[in-house]
Amino acid sequence: MPPIVRSVLARTPGPLALLAVLAWACDPTYAIEGTVARTGGSAIEGATVKKSCPSGNDQTVSTDARGHFAFGGVGGASEAGTCSLIVEALGFRSRTVRTIDVCYRNTEDQGHESWPCAAGKGVITLEP
Repeated sequence: MPPIVRSVLARTPGPLALLAVLAWACDPTYAIEGTVARTGGSAIEGATVKKSCPSGNDQTVSTDARGHFAFGGVGGASEAGTCSLIVEALGFRSRTVRTIDVCYRNTEDQGHESWPCAAGKGVITLEP
């Protein structure tokens, strides 16, 4: 639960606190994740993956030792499927993909759900 929600709950009487929790729990969530790999399959650790969205709600993460990256949160679910991922790694050509082409889901629009990942979906390959 985000700190702001905890703060409001600490100052809110019982029944109102329950309503606040229910409202927070109903806010749409999203998750975007995948793996960055070399052509041929081995993972790329330390690749930069930037989520770029029309609203400017951008985020950047780095891949772990298995090449895995993940974005997620509460709110913004309706636009998560319209964002792009810009993937860069030293020694490789950068690549841009749509979030809908990787492992993406949101609780607001189940029509775009691709969870769990289908075989091969969610792997972004980079070429030297």
